[in-house]
Amino acid sequence: MPLRSSLINLSFEIYPTDPIDWLAMHDLLTRLTVLKPKYVSIAYSNHARSFFATSLVLANFMQAYNLPTMLHLPATCFTRQDIDRIMAHCAQLKINDFLIISGDQNNHPTHFTDSLALFKYMQTNYPTAHTYGACHPQQTVAANTRHLNTLLDKKKHGAHAFLSQVFFENAPALNLAQQMKNQQLALTAGLMPITTPEQIEIVTNKLQIALPESLKNALLIHQNDAARCQTISNDFIDQQITTLMQAGITNFHIFTMNQPRVVDHLRQFISNKDAATYA
Repeated sequence: MPLRSSLINLSFEIYPTDPIDWLAMHDLLTRLTVLKPKYVSIAYSNHARSFFATSLVLANFMQAYNLPTMLHLPATCFTRQDIDRIMAHCAQLKINDFLIISGDQNNHPTHFTDSLALFKYMQTNYPTAHTYGACHPQQTVAANTRHLNTLLDKKKHGAHAFLSQVFFENAPALNLAQQMKNQQLALTAGLMPITTPEQIEIVTNKLQIALPESLKNALLIHQNDAARCQTISNDFIDQQITTLMQAGITNFHIFTMNQPRVVDHLRQFISNKDAATYA
């Protein structure tokens, strides 16, 4: 049965390893083409060797797969000259979608103190570019309200839409989504399957993202059984998407971590949804 696009809109995030494993990347991109994603975003780390040697090299490679491409632009990584050079390359590759984030303060030479500064520069100098912002579901209604003011400021300066940071607790995201909807802003839900203690450590300590105790405990109990942990992760993300769909969210951005099994599972999930809906 062919996959249908009317149920949900999927986009995916990949990242260029250093060096890039081209055979593995070919396999991943080939699988992604079947899902016909809205776009595939290329993450960029402040610690990467060079944007031009990683993200743009991968973006050029992706041209053969006819996958709409979005590039991450962490503002504090770049000078105005860097951005101009990037945009010249992107014009040649016909890439016009950019996720603007603040980035880490790592003593990079930069003309941009935060993402809003880069939004303003892009709006003035590249007004036809499609720029997207990041949003961060907060734990309280008041915090979400304060965050909403920031999003509205970014919209004023060109942000077309907003991708959420990864979240595992639906309630704060649904609250933010409703507040955004009241202001004619749409939330794309950022979701990431996790299966290992190392990923739990990154999510909870480095990224400071709340993780349900039930999911955390289940993964830790079965940490020596990779297949079982994969099943736990799959079941959790299936339920998360289903719950969010029931609340009216239909745009999902999946952090693949370059794992083909993540893509394969999403394909099966959508196929099952199609079968149930169109039976």
